[in-house]
Amino acid sequence: MQLREKPPVVVDPDVMHLMKGDMIDIRDTILNLAVKVAERRDIPIVRVAIRQGYIIEDDWEDVILEVHVAADEDRAFEYWEAVCDSMSEVEQGMTKAAQDLLNERVTVFVEW
Repeated sequence: MQLREKPPVVVDPDVMHLMKGDMIDIRDTILNLAVKVAERRDIPIVRVAIRQGYIIEDDWEDVILEVHVAADEDRAFEYWEAVCDSMSEVEQGMTKAAQDLLNERVTVFVEW
């Protein structure tokens, strides 16, 4: 991966209606963190898929960001943990509403 190269991002049409306000900022923050951590660990990101998670109630939908990496299981798990740690750090600078949205409706998966 070249320095600061953005991985291909595929957004499922079913989740597009959720991409507004704080969710856009959260999405962009996670994507930037995923790239930074991947660069530090020399792990190529193949693509990022943003899809709808579970619909628990009519007005409650989750968003899943799947980061697909080219790494073995051990390195992928270490990467995943580092991304989550980075998210916890930046979360402190978010508004309460954005923190709630991140913690209640956004999930990050790493696939290898």
